[in-house]
Amino acid sequence: MLTRSKLGVAGAAMALVACSAERPIDADPSVSVTVDQAIVHGARDGTRHRSVVALIARDGAVGHLCTAAVIAPDVVLTARHCVAELLAAGIECPARAPQVGASLHPGALAVHPSADARTGPPAAFGRAIHAPRTDALCDADLALVTLDRPVAVPPMRLARGKRPRVGDRIVAVGYGQLGDRGGQGLRRFRSDVSILSVSPAEMVVDESTCSGDSGGPAIDEDTGEILGVLSRGSSTCAGAGARNVYTRVTPFLELIDRVVGVEPPPSPAPPPANDVGEPCSDGGTCAAGLCLGAPSGYCTRPCGGTAKRCPNGYRCTRPAPAAPAVASGSVAGVCAVRS
Repeated sequence: MLTRSKLGVAGAAMALVACSAERPIDADPSVSVTVDQAIVHGARDGTRHRSVVALIARDGAVGHLCTAAVIAPDVVLTARHCVAELLAAGIECPARAPQVGASLHPGALAVHPSADARTGPPAAFGRAIHAPRTDALCDADLALVTLDRPVAVPPMRLARGKRPRVGDRIVAVGYGQLGDRGGQGLRRFRSDVSILSVSPAEMVVDESTCSGDSGGPAIDEDTGEILGVLSRGSSTCAGAGARNVYTRVTPFLELIDRVVGVEPPPSPAPPPANDVGEPCSDGGTCAAGLCLGAPSGYCTRPCGGTAKRCPNGYRCTRPAPAAPAVASGSVAGVCAVRS
């Protein structure tokens, strides 16, 4: 079982004190916190990853800090445990009991796109929360929040066709805590983070993240696309044994596309239809679906009754019973070349 802090998920123990950036973090005193506990050994981000934002769930005067990624002007991608009621003290996988309950009130979620989440008012608030239909966080610690207004940063792309492999490198980005000497809510990043293992719905990386980074994206170092969102980590953030688990986005692309409003890929365009007299081997390439004399025939169309008249050079005739291949069922008559 991978845990971090008493709640067992990266970010759940972090609290920002509203309206007082100079007050220390209201953290569990049993949790050892050092100045390295935000994207461990990471660098201040500035505007490099400005589409990664702070997501603060406000509960009265206290706000619980997570990280999210803007994937559409009014949609952010984050971890589900950041936006829902937790039912377990830790995340044990496979799940033996329900781990997550009802979603939080979306209006309590505030998005801060600044590199320092302590500065300035929120850029947007939540309007709705969307999550997988499961009460487990294992293999499904992912959620989307639609916002009440667009956020003025470029949306990030999702990795759709590439499966992460062991040894690939990611960039980890987040607003994780810095300890009681201040600096909470600063966006940091760390590149050259190794992927250690990959499963159908999750992947594990080495030392990189800590409390407050939950929901932050794992960014493909080569393409800049999002491979996953941070779910949980080992009890210690730093050192050779530190491990961090990301929920992969690939299994949830249908949910994500539905929320974002992405249209499904268009069907391949049909081949151009031949008109009357054009060579054909079957009715599939003919405008009316009729090929007279297949497999080495020509396209035709119905005629007689309410159907159109045949073009010049053709007459309306009933095909002989032995005439091969008038496709698409029986017709009263077809246009045939005048003899």
